[in-house]
Amino acid sequence: MLRAPDRGGRGIPRHARVDLEICGVAVHAGDLVLLDTGAANHDDSVFAEPDRFDITRSAAAHLTFSHGLR
Repeated sequence: MLRAPDRGGRGIPRHARVDLEICGVAVHAGDLVLLDTGAANHDDSVFAEPDRFDITRSAAAHLTFSHGLR
């Protein structure tokens, strides 16, 4: 229930700690990156029917509370 419909203007500003590449775009250490929380947990290769609200869905590692690489 924490994924509200996207209303725009949301996101979490972070600075890259290391040089990396995201979908072919170079991100350098120190660059500002805006994490789109409205897009989190919508990967259909990880979550079956990610856009469907399902309170019976089994728990999985997700980004709701910033779970992930540090």
